[in-house]
This record gives sequence, C-alpha cells and structure tokens, in this order.
Amino acid sequence: MISVIYGSKGTGKTKALIEKANNVVADSKGRVVYITDTKEYMYDLKYQIRYIAAREYGIDSLPALIGFIKGIIAGDHDIEYMFIDGAYRIARVYIADLKELFELMENFDDIHFMVTISSDYDGLPDYIKKYV
Repeated sequence: MISVIYGSKGTGKTKALIEKANNVVADSKGRVVYITDTKEYMYDLKYQIRYIAAREYGIDSLPALIGFIKGIIAGDHDIEYMFIDGAYRIARVYIADLKELFELMENFDDIHFMVTISSDYDGLPDYIKKYV
C-alpha cells in the first residue's frame, strides 16, 4: 500500500508524516522505518521508530535509494511501515523521475509506504496521483 502526502514547500508535509509515523507505532505489529535526508527531525519521532538520515549513507541518486530500500527490507522482514520524507530530494531527481521507486513499492503488499512530495496536485505525474 502506498500513500502520498503532497503540497508546496512549507505546507506541513513533514509534520503530518511525523504525526502519522508516531500514531502507527502503538498499533503496529511490525517495525516502523522513517527515511529522510537529514537528522533534523530525529527527536520528533518516538524512539521505537527506526530513523534513517540517508545522506549519512551516501544516498544521492535514485538507484542508490532503491538499493538502500531493498537492503533495509531484505535485512528486516518485520517492516510494516516505511515513511519516506522527500524521496526526490534524497534521490536528487525530479518528481517525474520517481516512477521506478513507485514500481518498487508496489511490489511489497505487506509494507505500508507513505511518501511526501513537494508539488501541487497538477504537478504530480499520473502514476503518483493514484496514491493521493
């Protein structure tokens, strides 16, 4: 399952994502992972959430992000939720170039993915709009 939180910069997408991550921890039967490009929000999340600052691992391209996500999932089969804050920022690509990432996420029926995208609705590619 994939969900997208979208909106222009400064509209509270990260805050909403953090709130959703914190809310699912209590009822989650599996692990919760939060991936972003900075350590800035680390202390806003409950301690049970695995916080990953992607820049610390040299993630700076779409293939690197996809491989990183595959590695996390391969290493922990108990992941129930994965939150990705600013996937295009982490991968350093345009929003329209994220199709391969969404195709990857579609392959994992047992993981709930939630992704933030800085764009208005009209700026979203069609393959992302279906997850809004």
